[in-house]
Amino acid sequence: MSKILKASVLENRELSKGYFLLTLNLNHEVNSLPGQFFMLRIGRATDPFLPRPFSFHRHISKKRIQFIYKVVGRVTSNLSMLEKDSVIELTGPLGNGFPLFKEMVESLLVAGGIGIAPLVALAERLEKKSTTFFIGGKTKNDILLKRDLKGITNRLYITTEDSSIGRAGVVTDALIDYLKAHDSPASLPGLAPWPRSLASLCEAGQAAKQGRLRSRAGCEVGRAKLKTVVYACGPRAMLQKVSEIAFKHNINCYVSLEETMACGVGACMGCVVKIRSQKSNPPLPPFTKGGRGGITNSELRTLNSNLIYKRVCKDGPVFMADEVIWE
Repeated sequence: MSKILKASVLENRELSKGYFLLTLNLNHEVNSLPGQFFMLRIGRATDPFLPRPFSFHRHISKKRIQFIYKVVGRVTSNLSMLEKDSVIELTGPLGNGFPLFKEMVESLLVAGGIGIAPLVALAERLEKKSTTFFIGGKTKNDILLKRDLKGITNRLYITTEDSSIGRAGVVTDALIDYLKAHDSPASLPGLAPWPRSLASLCEAGQAAKQGRLRSRAGCEVGRAKLKTVVYACGPRAMLQKVSEIAFKHNINCYVSLEETMACGVGACMGCVVKIRSQKSNPPLPPFTKGGRGGITNSELRTLNSNLIYKRVCKDGPVFMADEVIWE
């Protein structure tokens, strides 16, 4: 349940040039789930007037919470100048987080730059022996928390576009090569087919209640016969590519989307994205017209006639990748 909170700054430490780790002491206990977010405002500042969304990074305790942010504009620049004991107002936790599964053989976590923020808390809730982490950036400056990741994942793959650390290239290249070197779930005999929606996942785990999907808030879905799942957070182009890769390998994939938000609670409708209606007939490939692989004009008309709009703040920010219409 979300709350209106006040917090004091315990630490505001620069992790790498332009990237900061913000640790807050809250006035109330909260239970945030990986993938959820908070709306933050610096004290009683009115410029900018509206708060900004920041993805929850991890809990230190029920009253101590961390965020990772990158300085990209006025709000984050102001955040970076906060000193110990500065006051922040925040609302949260908001949105729906990553679903968790009880008998998962392997979880693949894919982060692009600042997209690492929600995936660390997720990795901490997964079994280390079955978790593989992929992180990529333009330079080594964009690769954060390497030491932390080595302690919570079984395998760690790092890529940078300038080859300053790890392998040269983009993070999706590492994911492709990894999947090529391992058995695809589609090739395993006797594997139950993937459910095509979060609703069916919740039914499998008795987690649905009057149509509201508790798994979207991070509940555990019990005894689903799943081989591999991909969780991704990062730039939209990276998420689309991860979606394409997962579709090709018949792997369920969950992506955390980012959109401009004004309210964070679904009232303003400013963060809507196009989603395939459950009335449509998947699986069409998760490609846009002219994109990698492409789709026909007929398939594009089918998509457009069956799309709906969902709010990233209220219905997301985590969606199944094959629900999203990438543009």
